[in-house]
Amino acid sequence: MQIITLQKPSKQITYRTTYILKPNLTEEEITKEVEDYQKLLLDNAAEDIIIENTGKCRLAYFINKQSDGIYFQITYRGTNNLVNLLQRKMRLSTNMLRYQTFKI
Repeated sequence: MQIITLQKPSKQITYRTTYILKPNLTEEEITKEVEDYQKLLLDNAAEDIIIENTGKCRLAYFINKQSDGIYFQITYRGTNNLVNLLQRKMRLSTNMLRYQTFKI
């Protein structure tokens, strides 16, 4: 006799969020920002979280009178509600220059 297990299709989708922090932040402030986003993802059942620090780069144009920014990418699997929570937190952050989320 063969046992077949059926799994519900996962509603989690893979997303990549790219964001730019202000260039004048200290290492502690940068670490705190990254840990806050990581904690938010973990608390809301995100899976396969990969956080990449791309480094400090010159912007193509000025954003909030800043010509440089510190780039980060977060790749994760989660629900649409999780993306909304993450973007809300980023929108309220005073250290954030720009962010964008893509479904991949």
